[in-house]
Amino acid sequence: MKLKVMKAIVLIFLFLSVETSCKNSTTTPLNAEPVKPEVPEVSFRQLTDEEKELYTERATTLYSSFLNNKAFNGSILIAKNGQILAEKYNGFANFATKEAISQNTTFHLASVSKTFTAMAILRMIEQKQFSLDDDVRTFFPSFPYAGITVRLLLSHRSGLSNYAYVMPKSSYGLYSNDDVLNYYINNKPALARPINTGFQYCNTNYVILAKIIEKISGESYPTYMQTNIFTPLGMNNTYVCDRNNIKTVPLSYTPGNRAYQIESFDAIYGDKNIYSNVRDLLTWDKVLYSGSFVNPQTAALAYQPTSNEKQTVNNYGLGWRLINKDDVNVVYHTGWWHGNCNIFTRIVQDTTTVIILSNRYNSSVFKSKATAYAFAKDILGRPRGDMSDVAAGDPNTELEGSGKE
Repeated sequence: MKLKVMKAIVLIFLFLSVETSCKNSTTTPLNAEPVKPEVPEVSFRQLTDEEKELYTERATTLYSSFLNNKAFNGSILIAKNGQILAEKYNGFANFATKEAISQNTTFHLASVSKTFTAMAILRMIEQKQFSLDDDVRTFFPSFPYAGITVRLLLSHRSGLSNYAYVMPKSSYGLYSNDDVLNYYINNKPALARPINTGFQYCNTNYVILAKIIEKISGESYPTYMQTNIFTPLGMNNTYVCDRNNIKTVPLSYTPGNRAYQIESFDAIYGDKNIYSNVRDLLTWDKVLYSGSFVNPQTAALAYQPTSNEKQTVNNYGLGWRLINKDDVNVVYHTGWWHGNCNIFTRIVQDTTTVIILSNRYNSSVFKSKATAYAFAKDILGRPRGDMSDVAAGDPNTELEGSGKE
């Protein structure tokens, strides 16, 4: 990211107060039956008019620099204490019709979808429907790899190969999650690395997690997510893409404004294929603070680094990417599928959120994780220091090569 953009982001959050309070609601007791979440009641310290005006001014500096320098096509939302500081919509939802991006425009979240799959799994575990350390063969007895648990799927430590790299292009149309599971059962492709020996980012993990949700709930993943998460939480612009609606979802684009066409893997979900917008993701952010979906202890577990074979500031929890340095914790996830480039960043200590969604490929979106760490140190009063180790990344958090994170 250009130094100008980096400095602009730092300036915004240099002024953010750490005097934030978050009131956790009472968590529903554990039981054997699924319990639908209620719309959360979260109490944050309200920003004064003077604070909000100042922060909005700084946020405007951020997105103006970002948009002007990077030909950004998408949505940006910056919030603190649950209050929107800045919100910007730029470019086209459809380049052929020239439909402008608006507050209601949905974007393919790509791997940001994993945050929903992971939290749905953790909620089922809270409800004692299964455990983190259950073997995948508990759910699918024919699964050919012994010792892969739910925990290892969530943390990308299963060692499984990525379905997008081992399965052939479909000659009959769109693959489903059933097709992926059956391919691994029938063909047993080689592991990418030995089980639980380190982090290996792999979309297959979350395809199988979606199948576990279906197995336990008796519902399809799109139906379960809609009826148990999106609808009760008022996320009215959020839904799952599958074979039934794939021809109606928004397109994504190359830097040259050419639309990506549907391919074999585009109807697979769990690892991707949730569509949403910045306002609904802000609702999701508030839900996770509230304790109404998973309890605070479970959320904290999801944000703990799981791959500690070597010292690194970059890591992965249970469905979330992490930056941990100088007692600053940035919890985030990136997403990349075709032309969709997204990042959902949360500084939990300060209830600060940055959401960037783009439907035209733009790699600068991913670099904002380094700036998130920079402004986190500013708001929490630590010295800014060297950001090169955060910006450079780590094998724990690098993207998976071919435009499919």
